[in-house]
Amino acid sequence: MGRGRLEIPHRYAATKPLITQQQRLDLIRQCVESTASPLGFRVAALILLLFGQAVGKIAALKCVDLQALPEGLHLDLGNTPVLVPAQIAPMFWDYLHDRPNQQTGNAGSQWLFPGTLPGQHIHADAMMGQLRALDIDLGGARNTALRSLVQELPPTLVANALGYSYQVIHKHAGDAGVPMAGYPGKGALLR
Repeated sequence: MGRGRLEIPHRYAATKPLITQQQRLDLIRQCVESTASPLGFRVAALILLLFGQAVGKIAALKCVDLQALPEGLHLDLGNTPVLVPAQIAPMFWDYLHDRPNQQTGNAGSQWLFPGTLPGQHIHADAMMGQLRALDIDLGGARNTALRSLVQELPPTLVANALGYSYQVIHKHAGDAGVPMAGYPGKGALLR
């Protein structure tokens, strides 16, 4: 008897988790002002809260993804490095120069967030646990950050800077009620 191919349709979430913009700003303030949590997890939380990055991508960032350019500190997340706000850039520099887990097996590690195993970055699940310990709703924070960004900047620019597909960012723009969010713009034609 031959076996047929089983096709399972993609499941779309009925709703997207969100936090309020005020909650997002309060979490950013907490990450900047509080010293109760390790600096590395506060830096990771800021990348999530400011740039809407998935935790797995944050965990796998490399030290070279932080770049000092004439305009300031930039983080390479997509096709165009994004400027880290000047108010928090010192936190990123302090963390970069004093990363944890730099014992013999990880000395000179390429990972921005090195793990406890030599040569490995922190596991995304471990980072998720630490970010949740900061009372961050991961999906809600990411979605709210992306919606905020597409309300301030053209969606195509956001997609290029943050490494998202045009379709994903335009979906967030449409959900945020951004006029002409479904219009791909000329940047989508260049892919």
